[in-house]
Amino acid sequence: MPGGEVSATTTVEVWDDHWTAFCIFRACGTQWRVLATRTALLHLGLDYPGVDVVMRRLLPPEIDDRAVFADVMAMEAEALVVLNGDAA
Repeated sequence: MPGGEVSATTTVEVWDDHWTAFCIFRACGTQWRVLATRTALLHLGLDYPGVDVVMRRLLPPEIDDRAVFADVMAMEAEALVVLNGDAA
């Protein structure tokens, strides 16, 4: 869809190698730091202490949490472009 829009019926493919990070990213949906201005809601990024709690609660001990966190930060960077659009 143009402009990075995704509908409720859009299907996305997630490679097996990225599934864990994707699940953590989705679980962090309430961990966004936002700034409300008069004209827009600006997403600043994820609240990393909140992300850390999600990861500690959900990741099994054998998972490399540093690699997952790096993947989550990459998803965050791309999400900020979409979420903020022209406001960035």
